Amino acid sequence: MKELFPYHGEKILVTQEMCDHNGHMNTGSYTRCFDGCWGQMYIDMGFDDEYFNNGYSSFTLEENLKYFKEFLEGDSIYPSFRIVGLNRKCIHILGCLLDSENNICTVYETVLGHIDMNLRKIIEMDDSFFKSITSLKHSHDNLGSIPFDLRLAVKESV
Repeated sequence: MKELFPYHGEKILVTQEMCDHNGHMNTGSYTRCFDGCWGQMYIDMGFDDEYFNNGYSSFTLEENLKYFKEFLEGDSIYPSFRIVGLNRKCIHILGCLLDSENNICTVYETVLGHIDMNLRKIIEMDDSFFKSITSLKHSHDNLGSIPFDLRLAVKESV
């Protein structure tokens, strides 16, 4: 499964502080696992200092978590990411938390909007930025199809 994802975060060890009264990892910890691990993909998409200094950013428009298997204290987590959808205003990103046997335990989807920070509104990406992210998405598509249904979607233009 790992081969379907070009970006991999550092291994995360589930600690007692990450767990709830049921003895498994709590929902806030799942979100933090995804949040802290996709920095290189973000940079490769073009979200760098120049992009931000030009008055652009991205806002999360929607998120979804789906749990297949729980993580318990002492388990190792391996985060992985890829782009699964794209149009001129939005990017659909898929993240998975894999266990030490390469099984998908949790699926995370997010849709990011391309924002003009002066207007604080979603706007279309310029041609060069969009072309760069489109190329990145196509390279992710070439890794293979995702073997499960996604909950979120963007109306694709590529």
